[in-house]
Parts: sequence; structure tokens; C-alpha cells
Amino acid sequence: DEIGDMSLKTQAKVLRVLEEGEVQKVGSSKTGKVDVRVIAATNKNLKSEIKEGNFREDLYFRLNVLPLNSPPLREKKEDIPMLIDYFNKNFVKENNFKEKKFTEDTIEVMVKYPWKGNVRELKNIVERVIIMTDSDTVAKKDLPEQIKGWLPTRRYFFSAFLRKSLHWRSNRF
Repeated sequence: DEIGDMSLKTQAKVLRVLEEGEVQKVGSSKTGKVDVRVIAATNKNLKSEIKEGNFREDLYFRLNVLPLNSPPLREKKEDIPMLIDYFNKNFVKENNFKEKKFTEDTIEVMVKYPWKGNVRELKNIVERVIIMTDSDTVAKKDLPEQIKGWLPTRRYFFSAFLRKSLHWRSNRF
């Protein structure tokens, strides 16, 4: 879950585990020793959360030993074709489906899509089209509307251009 969404009370408990190496089971009065490493992820700016009083600074420093920034998929578009191939092969292997070939046009549309849900959204779409497409090839027409429909069409641009031109002309006379 999102580390930036933890309550201050839960943050204190996590900090105790990290500093003292002890946990207390729910309903028990005894503590037990643990030796753990924590990998935490967030999409929040924790420094801002600290300033606003929503995140403990001591926990931040405890967790921030080796920070790794993972840019959103929309900033790593060159990775999308490789990820499509990976999810395709992985899904068909795990679920006994026949591997699909994604056309270049299809991949091009998918590369241009903003992927607000990041890699999870891409994985979901790849799996969905594998399930829903009867053909061995995934074409643009097989993509969900949210993917293929977000691209402005030539018709849209042409009609918008005509409307603006007519509006401009009618205002001149």
C-alpha cells in the first residue's frame, strides 16, 4: 500500500520496528524480534507531507537510505513496446492462451497513449486484448475505446478548422 497514506500512529509503529527490530502481534502483550529490510513506494512528495505534518520526518530519514525514482510510463515511452511483448508472452504462458502479434500501428497508438494508470494499466490492456481478440493479430480496432478513442481524429481537426474558419469569416462581414 501507499506509504504516504499511513496514519501518523501507523508510521510510529513502523518506525519502532525499523529502529528496535521488534514487533508486537495484535492481541498479544509480548514482543518478538525481527530482522527486516523495507522497500517502500510512494507517489507523494514526502518532504511536502512532512512540512504539512502528515508524515514523520524521522521515518522519512529511516526509509530514505537508497531512493530510487521510477518515472511514469508516459515519460518512458520507449519501454512500451518491450513491455507489451513481455506482458503478452507472460500472460499467454500463465493462462494457456495463444500468443498474439501486435501490429506496428497498434503499438504506435499504445505508445502515444498517456497511461495514467502506468504499467498496471498497460498490463491490464494487453491481457484484455489477448482475451477479447479472436485473431492471432491485435489491430488498432481491437484496442478498447479509451485507448484508440483518445487520439484526436482527422475528422475532428477538419471540422474544428471549418468551424473556426466560418466563425472568423462571419465576424469579418
